[in-house]
Amino acid sequence: MDPILWIIDFHDYAVKHYSDRRTDNYFLMSSYWNVLAIVIAYLYFVKSLGPKLMENRKPLNLKSILIAYNLMQVVCCTCLFIVGTIYIMPYINIFCTPFDFSQSFHSNVTSKLMHYFFILKLVDLLDTIFFVLKKNNRQITTL
Repeated sequence: MDPILWIIDFHDYAVKHYSDRRTDNYFLMSSYWNVLAIVIAYLYFVKSLGPKLMENRKPLNLKSILIAYNLMQVVCCTCLFIVGTIYIMPYINIFCTPFDFSQSFHSNVTSKLMHYFFILKLVDLLDTIFFVLKKNNRQITTL
């Protein structure tokens, strides 16, 4: 148990001393426990609860929900790409770009775009949940 406590203490120290303070008020960024809880709940649903709930039920018809979900994903990813291309690409090079902790417009846009990308990755978890609800278990892999 001691190594686990050391890892938690080290992580808390790193977050306290090296994290970007501008992101403290961003959704789900005040603590890593929020994201950890989401991932644990997701894994529990996908691996255990979801298949048990759907065991004796017909697959759900999610066609209209999936169309809306996929359209939302395409629009959001396209917006992130366009804004990122306009506001971030001119300021970076392919080798190494140090992170800018200043309050400049460019730095704030970069920070917000990275946060939106993070939120989209959490929303991507819905893909697997939809597979469970549609009983497409062959499409669910560990990866």
